[in-house]
Amino acid sequence: SLEGAEFVATLHHQKSKSIVGDDVAFTVTPSGPVRFPSRQSSPKRKQTLKCKIVPNEVRRDKACVYFIQLSLTDSSSAFEIMPATSNQIVVVNYKINVTVTDEWEPIFY
Repeated sequence: SLEGAEFVATLHHQKSKSIVGDDVAFTVTPSGPVRFPSRQSSPKRKQTLKCKIVPNEVRRDKACVYFIQLSLTDSSSAFEIMPATSNQIVVVNYKINVTVTDEWEPIFY
């Protein structure tokens, strides 16, 4: 039974597999370790995490590639579960300058 197991989500660089540093703000809701629900509190025993990735500096020269890892906390070491990872997440920050001339129609898609 996984009852009492605590999981944590971390953001990693795809290439180096290392946890990201101060160059990216990574927030998870709910924050902190997430406890696996008991059968009494949740018959379906599922938990939803919402993750947000915000680069702290705009990089215009290349995309940044990350993945999210869900793993047990140190306090849940009695459970033998390997970490799970997401597919790669590509983050691109770029400003687009659009100039509208008289030749453009008033509505465009």
